Amino acid sequence: MLGPVGYVFSVLILFQFVSVQIALGFYQSPPLVTTHLAVAAAPAKIVAPTKKTPVIVKPTIGIPVRMKIPSIGVNANIQSVGLTADGSMGVPTVPRDTAWYNLGPKPGEVGSAVISGHVNWLYGAKGVFEKLKSLHAGDTMTVQDEKGSVTTFKVRTTHAYGLMDDVTAVFRSTDGKSHINLVTCAGVWDKKAKMYDKRLVVFADKVE
Repeated sequence: MLGPVGYVFSVLILFQFVSVQIALGFYQSPPLVTTHLAVAAAPAKIVAPTKKTPVIVKPTIGIPVRMKIPSIGVNANIQSVGLTADGSMGVPTVPRDTAWYNLGPKPGEVGSAVISGHVNWLYGAKGVFEKLKSLHAGDTMTVQDEKGSVTTFKVRTTHAYGLMDDVTAVFRSTDGKSHINLVTCAGVWDKKAKMYDKRLVVFADKVE
């Protein structure tokens, strides 16, 4: 049973080393490096085009506000969270909301956006990701941003992580594509530690 009082999303503590990287500018672009070769290869004369070349401006992605996963009945508000005082990722303040980690990419941007949700709550209440374990490869979900734009993602795989597993893949990707990773609790409830012993992660890719 999970509750806001004394609740610690333990896997996110294990994610601290990743979160710190993000907070320190993990997603910043590398510096631009010029070389003598590039200068030498430049043409001696630049001829301006006779017609103005149209500039294609790619629309920016807004803050995510709503997530829908039809196959498991999710139609949820998305809260925006960062890091808590102890360095772990924030979690939704109510059981039926999800939470986007705002120190990482927005859903639809290049990289791995991370969204968490509770599996259950106090007094037997159901969490928004109660049925997350039922998702299969090929299932789809959508994320709507504050501007009304909707991005569709398709489930690639799921994985259950133990408390001491390396979870780097949850927060980072290097393929230049857009992903969304959903996180919730799984496994066995440890009454003494007041937490589950595993975390379920659903990995999904943007549908182009």
